[in-house]
Amino acid sequence: ERFSAAATALELGLGYPLIRHLLNSPGIWRYPEYQFEMVRLGIGLYGIEASGLAPEA
Repeated sequence: ERFSAAATALELGLGYPLIRHLLNSPGIWRYPEYQFEMVRLGIGLYGIEASGLAPEA
């Protein structure tokens, strides 16, 4: 919530929307509510998922 509030304050001050991103590969599965505009795929590009939350292929 603090991140969202800070991003909103910055957007209002700057006058244009920000591209927000917080999550890396494991975070994509663990915290889908924080995916915002982008996510950062790292090890997930290679099919490796360490959280144990990804659906089986």
